[in-house]
Amino acid sequence: ILQHALRPSKWLMNKIDEAKKSMNWPEEDTPMIGLHFRAGDACLEDETTLGRKCDTLDTYMEKVNLIAGKYGIKHIYIATDSMAVLNQLSKFEN
Repeated sequence: ILQHALRPSKWLMNKIDEAKKSMNWPEEDTPMIGLHFRAGDACLEDETTLGRKCDTLDTYMEKVNLIAGKYGIKHIYIATDSMAVLNQLSKFEN
């Protein structure tokens, strides 16, 4: 019952499908790695902001590449709150 009640409307599904198409989202059931990289309020300019070390995107991508290579994953989805991170992504394209 809950699955039926919480399903997206046709209008919303069309919007989701349009967004996925514009991002070259892979077909359903394609393996993918998802990475949420917070770099805005969680990590300001100082590495030790808020009492914790904020690793760089390079550090995360090293691990992502290890996992992708081990499991043959070719699609990586990155969610971030930082334009600086988005600007760095091109150096990781394979």
